[in-house]
Formats: sequence, structure tokens, C-alpha cells
Amino acid sequence: MRLCECGCGQEVTVYKGVPKRFVNGHTFRNEHHSKESKKKMRGCALQPRRIRIALQNLPRGMTAWNKGLTKETDERVMKYGRSLKGRVFSENHRRNLSKAMKGRSSWRKGLTKEMDERVRRGSEKLKGRIFTKEHRRSISEAKKRSSQNHLQNIIENMNAKPTKAEQRLIDIIQKHGLPYKYVGDYKFWIENVNPDFVECNGKKVALEVFSSYYHNPLKNIGLEYHRTYQGRIEILKKYGWKCIIFWDYEVDDEKLVLERLGVK
Repeated sequence: MRLCECGCGQEVTVYKGVPKRFVNGHTFRNEHHSKESKKKMRGCALQPRRIRIALQNLPRGMTAWNKGLTKETDERVMKYGRSLKGRVFSENHRRNLSKAMKGRSSWRKGLTKEMDERVRRGSEKLKGRIFTKEHRRSISEAKKRSSQNHLQNIIENMNAKPTKAEQRLIDIIQKHGLPYKYVGDYKFWIENVNPDFVECNGKKVALEVFSSYYHNPLKNIGLEYHRTYQGRIEILKKYGWKCIIFWDYEVDDEKLVLERLGVK
């Protein structure tokens, strides 16, 4: 056990296997500083506040000192680049960097070798570069993960039930206590038609919410007949069903929906 060298009798902590000399805050306990030393120390304590005030008072629109400089043209940039080479950042540091960069566009987005000198130089450096097997494997795995995640998101969005427009109609039905049940998640079929809602008091009334793109034959070329406005009505009518169809933009108008459903 090692005690604090200031004489307080407290045990010091161990840092990286080596015991400290003092307990935190006891380093200068028995030292008496001159007025000059105290003045300097006070100035150091105020330094962060002075820097913050100076930064706040800087004129707007100032150009960064290293803008347009490269390792080849400026020694300071070269030294800074060397200091970062091989540096390993902690998980917390990488997470903070990721948050800070979120939403920012890459500086080279939309630029080509013909348009920008920096892009051309970067391309020339990579030309003929041989990557290790481990590097190539990590790049390949990253691309696969990105592709798989993208496809998974597309599939989930395509199969999402109910859709946003259907959910808006569900909210209106629940708000006014209307006798309709959601069956658009493939629970109920009439021939090859899965209506979105059916009347649940014994009446043959079906409600549909159509997408202004997907169910529009002018926009969606090759749309099957039973998915069109007229086709849906005719198929359901054949089995004695009345079909009321809303376009996705119509369900935003609650008053219009209630009028179409005969609610006063």
C-alpha cells in the first residue's frame, strides 16, 4: 500500500500497474506559489473561456487555413497526415464521427476526373494498386451486406400491411365506430381479389384503397385487369358485392370519406 506524498495519509490509486504519487487534487497541497505564479495559473484557467469568446467573435465566412492545400504543397498538411497514419480510433470515437457525418454529402459527389483535379489525383494513386486478400474479402463482404440490407428493405416495404393509406382509413373507421373490418392482409378472398375492408354486419360491401401509381394503367403499364378500378368493381359485382374505391390521396380528406360511406 502506498500513501499520498502530501502527508494526508490517504492511499493512492494505481494507474496502468504503477501507483500514483498523489491523491487527485493533492499535488500542490503543500506548495506555496508566488504572486507571479498564481497570476500565470489564473490566466491558464481562463484560457478556454478566452478561446471560446475569440471563436464566437470571428467574422463569418472565413476560409479554413488548409483549404486547397495538399500533402504535396504544404508541409503542415503533410505532418498532420503522417500523425494520423495507422491511428486506431476507439469504438466510441468512431460512433461519434459517424453521428457527426450523418446527413452530409461527400465532397466528391458528382465530380469526375475530368472535372476535378483532386479526384484525378486520387484515381491515379489507386491505379495499379494491389489489395491484399483480406482487404478484397472485406470489401466484398461489405458490398454483399449493403446489397442484402437494401433488398430486405425493399421487400419489407412492398409487403408492408396495412399501407400508410390503408392505415389512415383504419383510423377514420375506428374514430367513428364504422362497421368495417380490415382484411387486406390476405385473410379474405373473392375469386382472385383480396379486398382491403369488408362490412362486418352481414352486408356485402367492400372498401378498397388504390394507389395512384400502382393501380393506374396509364402509369403502371401492363396492369392486370382485376387490379384496375373498373375490373375490381365488375369482379366483386359478379358475386353480389358492392365495392367502394378510394384513391390514396382521397383518404386524407376525412369529410369526403364519410360522405362516400353515407355517414352523416
